[in-house]
Amino acid sequence: MRQCESLIKADDYSQAEAVLRDAVHLRYTETAMSQLAWVIGRQGRFEECFELSAKAYVDFGPTAGCCHQYAEAALGLAEVDIADKVLKEAERRGYHKRTDWLGKNLASYRKRVDEWGMPSEYELYWDIPFSAFPTKRPLYLLLPTESTSYQKFSYEVDGAAKVVRTNMAGATFAKITPKAGKGIHIRGKAMIWPRATPPRILKSFQPRRSDKIKSQSIYYYNEEMKLTNPELRGLSKSIDRSSWYDTSAATLDWIRKNITYGDPPEGNDLEVILRSRKGICHHISYLYVAMMRSLGYEAYVRGGYVLPDQGEFKDEKSAHGWVTVMMSDGRSVEMDPQNSSSLIDFSSGSHYLRVYGADYEGPISNHPEYEGYESIQGWGVSGRRIK
Repeated sequence: MRQCESLIKADDYSQAEAVLRDAVHLRYTETAMSQLAWVIGRQGRFEECFELSAKAYVDFGPTAGCCHQYAEAALGLAEVDIADKVLKEAERRGYHKRTDWLGKNLASYRKRVDEWGMPSEYELYWDIPFSAFPTKRPLYLLLPTESTSYQKFSYEVDGAAKVVRTNMAGATFAKITPKAGKGIHIRGKAMIWPRATPPRILKSFQPRRSDKIKSQSIYYYNEEMKLTNPELRGLSKSIDRSSWYDTSAATLDWIRKNITYGDPPEGNDLEVILRSRKGICHHISYLYVAMMRSLGYEAYVRGGYVLPDQGEFKDEKSAHGWVTVMMSDGRSVEMDPQNSSSLIDFSSGSHYLRVYGADYEGPISNHPEYEGYESIQGWGVSGRRIK
């Protein structure tokens, strides 16, 4: 087991899995079985992790280790009712009162279960100086989306001479004229609901597909990425599976194993990203969307902020990009390609404030009234979580 611990510390989970499988074969113990399930989960095989955790719970009973592993695996699949049942048994036995890491983890799992499905609420504000305004014309500002399935946002603008509000293609805009020499202060309130869905439900969704999307350029604000890279089609075929869910999971897993976080050396096009195997949030999102689109799935890049989980914050530079896949009934399934588990649990513990929607077929600035618009993401966000 010491060899296994060394492999885990080195993040060599595949080799640790091999060692643990040998250990389970030689001597079927609670510790070996629970560690094997955990290591498999770390490799993104959440359903297999869940099945092994459930088996250990049945075979060895509700020990502290089995309760911990089974609850964690259930939460990893968004199976909240099962996690709640296991945690209640752990609490009945007093495991949550332990002062070690296991007791602390059980307490955190209970908090997640109790908060499941509840929105997080924020008070937010942005200060935009007069120097940010164009000469002799208003500032066209793209703001957080006022209403989606997972978000409600409202705002007021202080210090402006005139504010014209409008919505276009699901996005929230304000045309703001400042007072002479004065900046503006934007006050907002946001409610953000988590999106966590068990695979058994996700697999029942029917995706929206078309041949048109296979060659349609990707737009992130006004930035265009063309789907002309010759490597892309072969790569996409290699991860194509029998369902949209399995294909998406395979795409996320490929990105996790092959793309390192960091700026590509020469720009944003797919060739550079694939050659360098590097990208930050929007590059990684481009790549996911490109791979899915080349197979005909209607996928888009989204943008916004990831807000701090607790307390007050000032001028947070937390702009972020992620993705969404559209379903035939109009629903969308969001996920973060930097997190392979986000297909199931997109936002529990993370708070994604959406600024840029999913339904654009071109840059917003193609709209003549909004040529030269700015996204609020260009400024840091301040505020506090109030619930």
